[in-house]
Amino acid sequence: MGGLPVLQPLLEGSDPELRWRAAETVADIVQNNPFSQNFIIQTDFLNLLLTSIEHDSNTTVQVKSLYAVSCLVRDNEECLKEFIKRDGFSVLL
Repeated sequence: MGGLPVLQPLLEGSDPELRWRAAETVADIVQNNPFSQNFIIQTDFLNLLLTSIEHDSNTTVQVKSLYAVSCLVRDNEECLKEFIKRDGFSVLL
């Protein structure tokens, strides 16, 4: 878990391949893992993923970020509340 913060600069970087791979890695880490899900919502990752879904110019980055958000909120009520609080449904629309 100590390496998770390393992914944030990759998600914000200029290389789309690094961005989508970082988003996919976040998805893999948080899927069905309450500890990791709670860590993510305590940081700025959710905002970063939502911003990627809405504004990234690369479709693959958008898809992988959506995948990460899906893994984050699935079966985790706290993450879902945070998603709603950050107006995540508007991003999806």
